[in-house]
Amino acid sequence: MLTHQEAAKMQLERAIKLFLDERDYISCITLAGAAEGMIGEKLTKLGLDHAVKSQAKGYGQLLSEEEREALRDGNKSFERTMIDDWNLVRNWLKHHRSEAEHLDINISTDFKFVAYDMVERAATNYMQLFGDITAQIQRFFDYQSQENS
Repeated sequence: MLTHQEAAKMQLERAIKLFLDERDYISCITLAGAAEGMIGEKLTKLGLDHAVKSQAKGYGQLLSEEEREALRDGNKSFERTMIDDWNLVRNWLKHHRSEAEHLDINISTDFKFVAYDMVERAATNYMQLFGDITAQIQRFFDYQSQENS
């Protein structure tokens, strides 16, 4: 029997291979996004913040109340607005309908950057939930270290 956590691990590890070995950023976004979502939901059920929520909180702390208010989308909280914005490409790739209907025609973005961010978030969630690091996650962090040096 396969659990959500096992499926998420498999998706994350495949996403890392797609990112590092095949440079298939579109598929990477979809798989890493699925893993990030499943593990993030489990963290939320445990009363913990998942990676993207922590990112939104951290970003919000850097801004003034006026800046946060200017970025909010309607009745959504600042954090929800940021999370929705950061997930826009992932959601566009996996759903026929999009939050931004104009994107249904064409999308132009740095898919490598989105894939990188999605893998990083999924890996952070994985390590927070399971308390360990897989060989593929270590490969990604080694790549990350090389890119940042």
